[in-house]
Amino acid sequence: MSNGRSRADLLKFIDWMGDKNLLPANTASSRKASANMVFSILSEDEAVDVTSINLDDLMMRFGNKYGQKYGTGSLLTYKSRIRSALEDFKSYCENPLTFKPTGKSRPRARVSTDKSINGKADIKLQPTTVESVGVSVAPPLSAVQILPIAIRPNLTVQIAGLPFDLTELEAKKIANIILAHATA
Repeated sequence: MSNGRSRADLLKFIDWMGDKNLLPANTASSRKASANMVFSILSEDEAVDVTSINLDDLMMRFGNKYGQKYGTGSLLTYKSRIRSALEDFKSYCENPLTFKPTGKSRPRARVSTDKSINGKADIKLQPTTVESVGVSVAPPLSAVQILPIAIRPNLTVQIAGLPFDLTELEAKKIANIILAHATA
């Protein structure tokens, strides 16, 4: 019997937040995918009230079961997404009338395109500092990840276009290209 705090209730809540534009669509989709994946290891009894679950224990269990398939970074990302989803869900369950999402707005990288010699558009990511961003704009819908990376205090860049099934070899290739742009 559901008490309004079940796994299914959480997933419906995440969808609702995305539908009501309380979260960017990509964020809602990422939270839901992470919750679906990690909460799939719960028994039916455990899934009745996901707000009472110890997330550290759950992630340890998930890592023990599927750790070979996911790197440490991925597991930490899933944990962060689920923690945010659970915080919002608990807050909403406690008092729907005063609910406000806990999501933090992050600075967005500005993208400009220039025509290159061969006629194709070159996309350039320009980091944006926190002070220069007044309003957070929702990212466009896409079937790829947008990965924000805080590289300095008050400076976050985003890497867009990463496929969800990025291989380790592909990641190393991207990392090497970024390393080539570093100055001493």
